[in-house]
Parts: sequence; C-alpha cells; structure tokens
Amino acid sequence: MKVPFYSTRYVNDQVKTLMYKAFDEVMESQYFTGGEQVEKFEKDFQTYIGSSNFITCANGTDALEIILRTWDIQAGDEVILPALSCQATLEPLLLLGAIPVFCDVLSQGLCIDPVEVEQKITSKTKAIIAVHLHGNWSDMKSLVSLANKYNVKLLEDCAQAHGLKFEDKHAGTWGDAGAFSFYPTKNLGALGEAGGMVFKDKLEGERARRLRNHGQKSKDVHIEVGRNSRMDTLQAAFLSVKLEFLDDWNFQRSQLAAYYRENLIGKVKFYSGTTTVWHQFVIGVSDREKVQEYLKEKGIGIAVHYPYLLPDFIGSEEFFPISAEAVKSMISLPLYPGLTTDEQEYVIKSLLGK
Repeated sequence: MKVPFYSTRYVNDQVKTLMYKAFDEVMESQYFTGGEQVEKFEKDFQTYIGSSNFITCANGTDALEIILRTWDIQAGDEVILPALSCQATLEPLLLLGAIPVFCDVLSQGLCIDPVEVEQKITSKTKAIIAVHLHGNWSDMKSLVSLANKYNVKLLEDCAQAHGLKFEDKHAGTWGDAGAFSFYPTKNLGALGEAGGMVFKDKLEGERARRLRNHGQKSKDVHIEVGRNSRMDTLQAAFLSVKLEFLDDWNFQRSQLAAYYRENLIGKVKFYSGTTTVWHQFVIGVSDREKVQEYLKEKGIGIAVHYPYLLPDFIGSEEFFPISAEAVKSMISLPLYPGLTTDEQEYVIKSLLGK
C-alpha cells in the first residue's frame, strides 16, 4: 500500500461541481483581479471568524509583511517571535530590517512561551508574533495581557489555524492583527497562492488595503509606497466555495487525529496542544532518519517541516532547549480529509514495526 503525506483529491472532488460553477462565473464576469468574488470572500471569511475587518492579499507571507508595515515596524525595532516556526514568519522582519528576538516554545503544542516573552521585552520591542503552529492554540490570553501591559502590538500567524477557536473566539481576532495563508495544503486552501489579514483597528485595515495595492487611496491616487499583493479573483471564488465545508473538514481531521492518538499513546511523543484544528499530526521519534527511511520503503509519505530553527538561519548561537529537541525528533504523519481507516492502520502498524 502507498499512503501519500497529503492529498487534496477528496476535498477537491467533494466541491468539484461548485468549483466549476465558480470558474464559469469568474469567466463570465471578466474580472480576474478584484470584483464581486473578492468582495464576497472578504465578507464570507470575516463573518466566519467574527471580524469586521478582513482584507485579502496574494499570500500569507505578504500578509505578515503588510501588517508589520502597517504598524511602521522598521530597522532597529525588536519583534519577538518563536524560535520554532516556518521561515515565512522570520522573512518579513529581515526584509524590513527589524531585529528578531527569539523565544522558546512550550512542549505541549510547540507555541511560544509567554513567560519567556515577558523576559525578552525591552524598550525597543514593538511587536510580538504568536504562531498557532500546526494548528495548535497559542496562549493568547497571556499574550494579550503582555501586549497590553507593555504597549506592544500582537500579531497572530494563523497560516495553519483556519477555524481554530478558544472560548468561542477565532484565531486571528485575539491580537491586534492576524495573518492567514490559503496555500493549497492548508485547512482552507485555494488552488494556488492566496492570503489575508484581519485587523482590530479600522484605520490600520484601511492602510493595509492600500499597501497591498501599490499604496493607492483610490484609482491612480498613490499616497505611499505599497506593493502588488492582490488576491486573484478566481482564488477568492474557490475559497468562498470551500469555506462552507471547512468545519466539516476540520472535524474529519479531529477524528483522524483521535484514531492516531488512541493507537499510538505511550509509544511515541505527541507534540499536539489541547486546543487544535490538526493542520498536522506531529510526533517525536528517536533516530528520525532511520524512521524516515523505513516508512519511505513502506510507501508512506511523512514530512519534516522544520529541519532547523529560525535562529540558526541568522547565525544565532542562543540555545532553546524545547525547540532544539523538537526540531531533531518531530515528524508529521499523513492527516487530511479523505484519509481512510485502512490507510491509517497501515501507517500505524508500519510506524510500530508490525
């Protein structure tokens, strides 16, 4: 048996007819950037997450950078972020010349440790980035309290957290702003690149809307230097279709994760949090390279998403014990809507050497 690490076939087959209809509507409209479909998705998604200020953009990395630019983060400003995350969390800081200040993560969920965050705050700190890694919930209550206490901005990196809620409040609406990626493999994925931003402050949202469109206040009225980061109309139309199914797909992920946990408890280390939408099912194993090679021989796709820590990329020698352990041992198992019980059992038995 072969089990791919990820497949969009089930998800896309489920909505195929609706997607074809959305494609035809875009073709008929003759709008391929902007237009009613983009406006519709912005309204649909902000209604879904309970926000009044959602702005689409080209991808999740742009979303992070535009948010930071909206806050005038610039060279010399310090921004606190987790040592363990996707490269995209760090890139916007380096592009803006800001100083990344890294913190370790908590062992459960692998999200940033608020206690260490407070220890790292200085007079130069302008923002904190909380990453809901692998779909796990960051401790937003503590982080909001810290942001308010020290008068710094709080940005939620929600690239892996579509539909994630705590106390009935969605990820992206706790901090001052939230950044979303709709890359095809996300819980809510387009059929190409797409992203979005949520802001608490209306004026900040208006500025972000300008920045993603060449700094235009209105047609051909450029009041600051922006960039081209508009969402394609077609991707917006597809995302509106798929949004209707997101909660069901997240529920399927939770059922698959529960089956893994039931059969692997006490046999591998779990890195999941207590509140999660299961973007990935991440475990820790000893002798990872050997496990990888064995599962590959068995036809099972797995992933090592972060083979190094973000501080390593800039040559930092600071040590983060929990992040360092995780980055050497964690692997992600197949987890996606449409994964069958037989496929899961094959993965589990193979992992356990049965």
